Amino acid sequence: MQLSDLKKHQWKLEEAKTAPWIISLFCACYLNANQEYEENLFSVVLYTTEKNYVHELTRSDETAKAFQWVLKKHKDEPTFFRTKIAMLHNIRSTLDKTIALVRSSAFEAYDGKKLLELYNDLYALGNKQYAISIIAEAADCVHPPDHVQYLLHVGEKDRSHVIEVMTSPTEQSFFDSEKADLLDVALHLSRNAGANLQDKLAQHTRRYFWIQNSFAVSKELTVDFFEREARELAERKTTEELQHTRHVIAQKVARIKKEQEKLIARHALDDEARAFYDLIRTFAVMQDVRKECVQKQVWCVDKILEKISVQKNVPLEKLHNYLVYEIQMFLTSGTIANEENLAKRGDMTFYSTYQNNGIVTQHLYDRDHATIQQLLHSLQKSEGSKIITGYIASRGGNPVVRGKVRVILDSEGADIENGEILVAGMTRPDYVPLMKKALAIITNEGGITSHAAIISRELKIPCIIGTKIATQVLKDGMLVEVDTNRGIVKIL
Repeated sequence: MQLSDLKKHQWKLEEAKTAPWIISLFCACYLNANQEYEENLFSVVLYTTEKNYVHELTRSDETAKAFQWVLKKHKDEPTFFRTKIAMLHNIRSTLDKTIALVRSSAFEAYDGKKLLELYNDLYALGNKQYAISIIAEAADCVHPPDHVQYLLHVGEKDRSHVIEVMTSPTEQSFFDSEKADLLDVALHLSRNAGANLQDKLAQHTRRYFWIQNSFAVSKELTVDFFEREARELAERKTTEELQHTRHVIAQKVARIKKEQEKLIARHALDDEARAFYDLIRTFAVMQDVRKECVQKQVWCVDKILEKISVQKNVPLEKLHNYLVYEIQMFLTSGTIANEENLAKRGDMTFYSTYQNNGIVTQHLYDRDHATIQQLLHSLQKSEGSKIITGYIASRGGNPVVRGKVRVILDSEGADIENGEILVAGMTRPDYVPLMKKALAIITNEGGITSHAAIISRELKIPCIIGTKIATQVLKDGMLVEVDTNRGIVKIL
């Protein structure tokens, strides 16, 4: 595909604050799926950055065709994608072993050659886990109106609730796992006044230190961080309340499964509907495992870059602007990256295409990058309406709420007042502390299994996704009404 052809297509967008060294690890992810599944599903993927804020572009028609392919595959082989999740679990185990290695004394002795081997292993592992799991993003083309064909016996009034329940994952997320384990620490603190607390906190930290990593930064949470979290819980809740919350989390999956079974019977959902929703839930689990793998990989790679920085006397900030091939060349031959290109890394495009069963990635700057940015801006035009429409991801406890807007495009260092309405391009695990304070959540992008959709349900707060223009139209301090009965946001 030529750059001049790009405007001929509709594009599916995702977005996030990011860093060049992280994009470079994963920039061909959709095309890796072609090789993993032995199907020509995607022909192009672009990551275009402006001031280190990236938009991912894939063709909408290819995403829709990919979903039809995976749906047929799931009907023909109901366990096929579960075997892929098992492969992701193996990758996660490998990453846990790599984390242990990086924390060991053996890593201290690594020279440039060994660092390159480990870096290449992690790069290959990242490509593999994305090759397996990026196919789940095909579900982003499925929106509530697309569910109607599967819900013929469900009234319009009940449809949002049925969709919300039937798409809820039936395996515990790492978000809930961490929350449950932290509640155990808080319960220990409440019952035992802190006896052996440090051992329990150290164990919790080893297991979850990576949980706020993002595509922009590697962040290692400390024992002190988790101790503050546990003490806050112990001070805010009685022992009985902590026990109840812990029990609710423990029973959550069983409760969801039971409610799904009731809805299947009540609304006479047929085999087609059941297969459809089983696929959506499977993809939600796949995405959850992938997010955990990515966050752990980002930490491991950053530790390698830190060591290179010390050994080679190159500032870590500079290495964070290196792309994969530049790190490889630097460790192989000592070749320094082009300074002019390094200075442009916050404003560039990664343009990957699938040609002759192979992947070609170009790094675009200046005029070619401006062409991509022009395309992006044309997709984001808003008409100045006081009503923004999107898709209902969660109705929460109160489906209609009013509050002040807080737009957050980068979670690092950001804060939100309790009761404000969080507006973001998309949310990721690093947004969770902000989401816990929000009255409601609004995003530009995302599907029914997106991070914002899943976490808002777990937090029981209203969420509207897929507005396309929320971050362009809404400004900090605006008073808005979020109506998850109708999927609209109204500026008051």
